[in-house]
Amino acid sequence: MDVVKKIIEELERNEIEYEKHKHAPVITSSEAAKIRKTKLNMGAKALLFIADGIPIILVVPGDRKADTKKFKEVFSIKDLRMATGEELKECTGLEKGALPPIGSVFSIQSYFDNELKKNDKVAFNAGSRSISIVMSSKDLIEMEKPILGSFSKPAGT
Repeated sequence: MDVVKKIIEELERNEIEYEKHKHAPVITSSEAAKIRKTKLNMGAKALLFIADGIPIILVVPGDRKADTKKFKEVFSIKDLRMATGEELKECTGLEKGALPPIGSVFSIQSYFDNELKKNDKVAFNAGSRSISIVMSSKDLIEMEKPILGSFSKPAGT
C-alpha cells in the first residue's frame, strides 16, 4: 500500500488544496519543522498508541506531547501505551517518523488534540519521512473526522 498516494488521492477526491514537499528524510517534529521552514507548533504529530488493546492514532501539535494520563481520563481508557516500532510497522507498514495524522487510510481511529485547531495550516509527514503535506487544519479535520479532545501538554513537562 502506497500511503502517500492514498493520501493524495483522498485530498484530491475531496477537492482540498494542499502543498506537497519532498525533502531529506526526517524523524522528529523539530527536524521536520526545520526542513519545511515552518513553525514547530504547525506540525501535526501523529503517534500510534495501543488503547485497551486497540491501535489508535493521537495527533498533537509538534511543539506539544500527548498527556496520556489526561487522555485516559477523558476517553475512559484503562490501558494506554505507545506502540512499539514493530507494532507501528505491523499496523501501518510504516516506520517511525512517517505516520500521517490520517488514521482512516489504515482503518485506525484518530484523536486530534483541540490545540491543532489554533493554526490555520498544519504540516505532516505523509506516509514517508521525506514527503510532507501542508494544508488547512480545518480541511484536515473535516476530511479525517477524528474524535476531538484536549489531551496535550507543552513538551518538556
